[in-house]
Amino acid sequence: MKRINVRKKEKKGRERENEKERERERKRKRKRKRKRKRKRKKMKEKEKGREKEREEGIRGMVTVLKELGIPSKTILSKIQKQYNLSPEISKKYL
Repeated sequence: MKRINVRKKEKKGRERENEKERERERKRKRKRKRKRKRKRKKMKEKEKGREKEREEGIRGMVTVLKELGIPSKTILSKIQKQYNLSPEISKKYL
């Protein structure tokens, strides 16, 4: 009788430990997921910043080229080639 009770207690103890370990693993997974999410968010913010800087650079270059009297057609072809832009996108910088 005592042996059965001891075994039941041992079994319950192992079950509790297993449950605790599963809970710790769930917490670790949630933590890693939050960390990845923050990292992705940072990367997106950096990309937006880079894109904004790129656009400002293109606009500045177009302004200087216009001041130098270079024809719009030439400017379009040069920025398309330099920045790998489509004709539609490059027109918005003029």
